[in-house]
Amino acid sequence: MARIVRAMLSPDSGLEIRDRMWLKITIPNAFIGADVVDWILQHVAGVADRRDARKYASHMLKAGFIRHTVNKITFSEQCYYVAGELCADMAALRLRSADQDSLASDTLAPLPNPNMMGPGYMPYAGSYGYQPIPFKYSSCVTSEHTIYG
Repeated sequence: MARIVRAMLSPDSGLEIRDRMWLKITIPNAFIGADVVDWILQHVAGVADRRDARKYASHMLKAGFIRHTVNKITFSEQCYYVAGELCADMAALRLRSADQDSLASDTLAPLPNPNMMGPGYMPYAGSYGYQPIPFKYSSCVTSEHTIYG
């Protein structure tokens, strides 16, 4: 589904993505649900009819690939949609080239030497800095009345 959405949202896909006006509000980079259904029907293999294309668009909405402009959760052909957050994040992803050294791009520090840690070593056992809270129990009974009796 991600590849289909990426192809659909590309500038040369044929889907009309442009700034739209709705109640005097400009919605940047929006498209109409009916255009999405038409595009799916024409470009996605295995989609037999308009009903299947609507179901596929509904799945794209539920998966977060497209987003309704007023955050409705049901798909409608009459509404405006924009690329979802998931698509915006995916558009920023790039593949590493094969000649990149994987060690050079490693962002994690090396693991500590296992010999430094003994068999009972637990760095996050919860015992560091633990101080019990002092509390005095009193068994004396007072004759003062409280709201509890």
